[in-house]
Amino acid sequence: MKLTKTLLLTFIAQLFFIFLAIGQPSQKLIKVQVNPTNTDWTYQLGEKVNFEVQILKNGQLIPNVKIRYEVGAEQMPATIKSDKVLKKGETTIKGGKLDQPGFLRCRVWVDYEGKTYDGWGTAGYAPEKIKTTVKS
Repeated sequence: MKLTKTLLLTFIAQLFFIFLAIGQPSQKLIKVQVNPTNTDWTYQLGEKVNFEVQILKNGQLIPNVKIRYEVGAEQMPATIKSDKVLKKGETTIKGGKLDQPGFLRCRVWVDYEGKTYDGWGTAGYAPEKIKTTVKS
């Protein structure tokens, strides 16, 4: 009887550790970090926004990496499309501005060792003034 309890407890402990290991979030090899320069990510109407971009592998900047990026109002076609090589693995992208309340998004892609990684950052322009577009 004691052996059965020991085996049962051992089995339960093993299941616990298996589920714990499986439940860990997966991490990408490459992290594409895109952030607006204002710390609260909000801007006044007409204010220009810059996006800071970093391409990281295991927390370290990747030198000489080529990115492609798009900037535009959320849910609308991009108004800026370009690519560039980041000599030090980081750059600042001039994102333009919005003259109406809404969100301006910068999306960045990088191809690394046969895989594509992406990231995005969003700046809010007077988000408290955004009006609904659907009538209830």
